[in-house]
Amino acid sequence: TPTVVGETTASSSSGGAAVAPHARHAHGSAIAGRSPRAILRAAAHALRQVHSYSMHASLRQNGKRTVVNLAAASNHRYVASTTVGDSSFELIVLSHRVYLQANRRFWLNQAGRSGAGRARARRLAGHWLTLPGHAGSSLTHSLGTLAPGTLARCLTEDHGRLTVERHHPVIDHHRVIIVRDAGNAPGAT
Repeated sequence: TPTVVGETTASSSSGGAAVAPHARHAHGSAIAGRSPRAILRAAAHALRQVHSYSMHASLRQNGKRTVVNLAAASNHRYVASTTVGDSSFELIVLSHRVYLQANRRFWLNQAGRSGAGRARARRLAGHWLTLPGHAGSSLTHSLGTLAPGTLARCLTEDHGRLTVERHHPVIDHHRVIIVRDAGNAPGAT
């Protein structure tokens, strides 16, 4: 499955993408020599051809680092972990069933810092929970934006200044090409 990776250090919610060259390409450097937009179009094309993918995104916004890891097995099956500063949670989405596990900091942000909120955060931290039907269906609906076809469309729209990183790190045993979006254009995502 293709790997899509994003990273930014700008003070915005913008990101980028890294393309693990598809096996059909004779050599990854052929893609690396292309323009950033051509690389994103190639990644979008690859995503349109798959039913599953994995994604790693890392961004810094207002001094806080956010890291997202996602494996999408289909439009309705996801495994995700997210860390925002000291707060982290993991999700497993299987069609309409959603399971959540989070750390104490996450639950403190949800429950508040009152004595009852702190006790609730301590009780919930580290335990897998099944989300109620309405919360689970709302979450699966919002995760639908990460379906391969939708993500493919987003890779080719609303960019700021794009650059290609010179180094090509290895992620999941694949050498990747990082395209960085400065997020300096209206609507850039």
